[in-house]
This record gives sequence, structure tokens and C-alpha cells, in this order.
Amino acid sequence: MINFSNLSFSIISPNSSFKDVINSLDNSALQIALVVEKNKLVGVITDGDVRRHLLDDADLVNSNSEILMNTDFISVSERTDISEVKSLMKTNQIHQIPVLDKNDVLIGLHHIDHIDDSVSYSNPVVIMAGGLGQRLHPYTLDVPKPMLPVNGQPMIESLINKLSEQGFNNIYISINYKGEQIEDHFGDGSEFGVSINYLRESSPMGTAGSLSLLPKLHKSVLILNGDVVTNLDFSRVIRYHEKGSVLATVCLRNHEVQIPYAVARSSGKSILELTEKPTISYPVNAGIYVLNPEALARIPNEKFDMTELLDGFLNDGLTVNGFPMHENWRDVGTPEDYREVLSKR
Repeated sequence: MINFSNLSFSIISPNSSFKDVINSLDNSALQIALVVEKNKLVGVITDGDVRRHLLDDADLVNSNSEILMNTDFISVSERTDISEVKSLMKTNQIHQIPVLDKNDVLIGLHHIDHIDDSVSYSNPVVIMAGGLGQRLHPYTLDVPKPMLPVNGQPMIESLINKLSEQGFNNIYISINYKGEQIEDHFGDGSEFGVSINYLRESSPMGTAGSLSLLPKLHKSVLILNGDVVTNLDFSRVIRYHEKGSVLATVCLRNHEVQIPYAVARSSGKSILELTEKPTISYPVNAGIYVLNPEALARIPNEKFDMTELLDGFLNDGLTVNGFPMHENWRDVGTPEDYREVLSKR
């Protein structure tokens, strides 16, 4: 059990703002916000609650923890046997269970990672690292984009370390431009605690074509762009995808754009309202996907983009799920992006 004294980052009040909730979830590895009033636990907010809120396109500015929180949560006492805690987690498909005293005062938390640290996933992972990185010149004149250093190590190495920590050990890396640097650095992956195989593109194959080089697979595949910097728990995307029974899931991250002018809302000739320099939020493709084996079978052995694959599904009337992200995320596509990532580390 994690004691109350170690839960400070996860404890919020009923009137905490939506931003405070996100900060609590992002700053704690426990992936739960505990809503406490007068020492009593009155509600919990999990990663999933926030994602549902994002999917509902709710009013984020005026949201607070009282609106978001789940008051019908599962809890146990300090005397509850650990085997019963595990059973409750498995039956209810949850990773956290608060521990309360007889007066509903929060005294601790059971978390699956603290009960069983041997979690592993057999799902293959493909890191797309074959791009030319032309938009990142001059940084990529001598190195492939995924090998650019962030915080003292290549971006792709940070991804691989995170995957290994989360229990993903079966990794493929798609390489083309200066791919020998990636292969020389990682080898078979044994030094990094994973198994790495390479998908070697003889010529650029777009953002999805190299997936046709995979051997026949029987599990859902996690696919990551090699220039993504994020603290996302990838296992959550896998579970979300597999619950949805769809061919493909795309991670989505809200991207805000500020209009540098006053925007008018009008009816005919009449102006009804002027909003000064409004900020508009759009869900954008985060470069993280999960595909079923049936989806992979549709990819031709030629230059082919992920958008072509997904558009094909939609045109055929098939469902593509979106996984709403609130975690830190950055796509390093331009020199400005790279400098910004470096400045925040």
C-alpha cells in the first residue's frame, strides 16, 4: 500500500480546476486524482474519466473536479487481504483502489504497479524512423531525426526505454535515411532490455508502407512515430483499442490555435458578437496508433501513408476510434519544435 504521506501529488479538492486535475494526473505516476474534503475521500478521477470528458467535447474552462469525479468508487480497508485487492482490480478492470478507515478518511492507495511489477505485453511495437527529416535541416543533415538528442540521449532511445519500463519488449524499427546509425546504436536491443528487429526500406515508403514488411502477426500492433516526445502510458492505448473491437485507433491531442484578430459572429448584416483573439482547440493526430492484424493486411508493399489507410477504412464504413490524450506530447517536426523541446528539459 502507498501511504497517505506519499500521495500529495494526487490529492485535490472538490473545486480544483480542470487544469489542476490534469496537472495532478501528469505529475503523479499513479494516474488517479483523489478528491478529498475535510480529510474524507469524496470522489476519484482517473485517466479514463478525463478522456471521456474530452470525448464529450465538454466545457473545459468551467469544469472542475466536482464535475469530473466519480463518487461511486471501489475502496477497501487497511485489513483487506492483498489477494482480494488483486481480485477486485481484475474483476473491475481498475488499477487503483483507495484505502479508507471506518470514517472514510483516506489513509492510502493500492496501485497495480506496486502489487505486481512484472507486467508485460506481447503486443509488437513499430517505431517509424525512416523519414528524411528535411523540415529539421540543418539538424538532420548528418543524423536521422529520431537520433537527435533530447536530455542527453536520442529521442528514439527515450521511447525505447519508456516502452521497456512499461513492459513492451518486442520492438521493430523501420529505417531508411541514415538507418545504419540507428542499427549500430541499438543492435538487437539486448543492451536496452528489449528485442529489436529492423524493417529496412530500400526507398522511402511513406508513413505506413514499411508495415507491409512485418512478419505475419496475431496481436494488435502499437505504432509510434520516432519523433514523438510524450509521457503517455502506452498500455492504456492498447487496452482502449482492444475494448473497442475496431481495426484502428488513433491517438488525438488537443492543439490550440490563437486567431490574431477579433472574430465576429454575425447574422445577415448584423454583428452579434466580437471575440478578441479567441483560442480554438482542434484534436490532432499525435502520431501514435494501434492496428489489428486485419488492418495491416490492407497495406501494400509500396509507398503508402497512414492517412490513406485510415481514409480507406472510413470510406468503407468502418469505425476508426480516437484515443483522447491529455498527457505531455510534442511532435518534433521543425527546428522550432526541437528548440522548444530542448528548452523545456
